[in-house]
Amino acid sequence: MSVSQSIRSQLGLVFLVAFLLLAAWLIFWMTGEDDGTDPIPSGEARAPQSLVLVTVDGLRRDALSALGGPRRTPGLDRLAREGVLFLQAATAINETVPALGAISTALYPIDLDLHWDGQALCSGATTLAEHLATQGFTCAAFLGTDVVTEDEDHGLRQGFTTFRVSTGPEGSAQELVERALRWLEGPSKPTFLWIHLSDPTTPYAAEAKDPEGDILFPVRPSWRESDRLRFLRGRIDHDEIVELYRDRVADVDGAVSRLVGGLSEQGRLESTLVTLTGTYGESLGEHEIYFDHYGLYDPVVMVPWILRGGVPAGVQVKSLVKTIDLVPTVCALLEVPRLSVPTPAQATPRAEDVSPLWAPEGDHAARTRIALIEQAGSLAGAGRTNHNKFIISLQPTTEYPHLQWTPNTIWAYDIEGDPEELTDRSGEFPTLIDDFAQQFGVLVAHRHDPCPE
Repeated sequence: MSVSQSIRSQLGLVFLVAFLLLAAWLIFWMTGEDDGTDPIPSGEARAPQSLVLVTVDGLRRDALSALGGPRRTPGLDRLAREGVLFLQAATAINETVPALGAISTALYPIDLDLHWDGQALCSGATTLAEHLATQGFTCAAFLGTDVVTEDEDHGLRQGFTTFRVSTGPEGSAQELVERALRWLEGPSKPTFLWIHLSDPTTPYAAEAKDPEGDILFPVRPSWRESDRLRFLRGRIDHDEIVELYRDRVADVDGAVSRLVGGLSEQGRLESTLVTLTGTYGESLGEHEIYFDHYGLYDPVVMVPWILRGGVPAGVQVKSLVKTIDLVPTVCALLEVPRLSVPTPAQATPRAEDVSPLWAPEGDHAARTRIALIEQAGSLAGAGRTNHNKFIISLQPTTEYPHLQWTPNTIWAYDIEGDPEELTDRSGEFPTLIDDFAQQFGVLVAHRHDPCPE
């Protein structure tokens, strides 16, 4: 192991220790919290035969009009209206490769040792595609992103017999959906189709308004000269740029409408489970983080999640869920065996089947739900509950020094009373380290490790 690898390994262990300490504190502090979910009759629903998964980089929760967004999103709203919409869904990390790795394996990035886009999902981790392939599904993926390629798939190809990656205009939401629908015309047996979109991430426009103009917003320093922010040159109106972001969301919305229409035309819609979620959101200036998915605040870490097919229509689930809950939930709805992920009784809760949340006989109030969220490439993390957010950092951020993430400090926010996360309430909570050292040791000892060196 090189010196740099050794340092990264040590830093990763330090972060894991602190991050799981935060989890231990949250479990202790939040035990018995009412999650606020109202039982909703499930109705009659047949098990779907096939699966379509749509993941979207940069899709904020409030980008959907069904979740309070200012611009109508009829395609996404239809999906939500005809199925289950989760009002509070948290991602596991705010970068593409580790977020997709976590979604596809039902494990946290800290379990996978997958913390930024330059890393790869190891072959020892079983993905949803690999699992469904053993159940007789034909699996295909169509990705629109510049983060991975077909040659450098970062481990995301595992389980797919068809794996296509496109960039530029060919990687747009509309183009990918058309390509995916053409592929669906072939297979006759159950299919798993994954479509990954990145339209709502920078650049929101193809060209700069003034190629010689300055970037007037305090953007991430390492991005300032990059192609992804060139579109900001000459643009000074913040509202105009936000509208460009919403244009890209509208592109996704139109593609979702086309996807649902295409499934209906092929006679597949009523036998297909369609699920859509954001990999992470996008900060449009909150906490002075402009046009970026950095940070652990709700505009970045809370995303939409919708299920349609094999579920009751018109259901809104209030309880907190996690994007890593997608795999066990999908397996339950497809009535296939659950993907085996070891979960020792002493370990921090990972993924769970959340379908009981809308069943009238489900246990809706007595369970503690905590989402752990990692800041990609940085020794910082967060814990999110139904009502609170906790952020811990082990090092200052060089990307956004104004955040003043003092090492070894915990910030606490009351999400219900302070949804913009402006007032730190950590002074209202007790000191944690001594009290939770023992629990912390148990958590570290029971870390999932599907990828041993």
